[in-house]
Amino acid sequence: MDYPESDEGKCGTCGFLAKHSRAGFGSPSPTFYEITTEERRNTELFFTRWEIRGPSISTDLACFRGLADLRSEYSREQDTSARNAKATQALTRDRQCKGWYPYKTGFNPMDHYSWYQEQEREKDRRAFEERLSQRAEELHKSLALRDEQLQTQRDQAATSTNKLMTRLSYLALGLAVVQVLTLTRDSLIAKVAVWVWNLIRSLF
Repeated sequence: MDYPESDEGKCGTCGFLAKHSRAGFGSPSPTFYEITTEERRNTELFFTRWEIRGPSISTDLACFRGLADLRSEYSREQDTSARNAKATQALTRDRQCKGWYPYKTGFNPMDHYSWYQEQEREKDRRAFEERLSQRAEELHKSLALRDEQLQTQRDQAATSTNKLMTRLSYLALGLAVVQVLTLTRDSLIAKVAVWVWNLIRSLF
């Protein structure tokens, strides 16, 4: 059943609103019963549950989840009309209850609680998957950043290596030039020395 936004958070439209048996020992089980749509509107039906077989059962209004103490809001009234009026106020009060769950006709509070728990588990599962996805995305970004940093370091190392190899190449070239010049110089000196020796021998 769809409710207007103005009815959300009110006990009168909540699936956890229940009739709670005050029969004591030997009372029928469960002790929380559905409050029908008609019973939620008619104050004469608030505090009694009629069984198909057997006598009626005196009941109180109760929140199945214990989020509101409804009985305390009307139990001090001795007059039936005053008590019913207080009970009506308790059901129509906008509590802005975070545990509100829409009432579905024909289902008891335990049914509503089972659906509520299933939805909460689904929310938790989705939240977990979202956190897991977010964590995976953060890890992916972190790895991508790490790869980028490593690539930058590799590029810097390659640049440094290239510079070093260039310098070594220039140094080797310089040494080669010096060696060639030295060898050339030695050859000239040797030729001059041989020429001088031959000249001396011819004179003597």
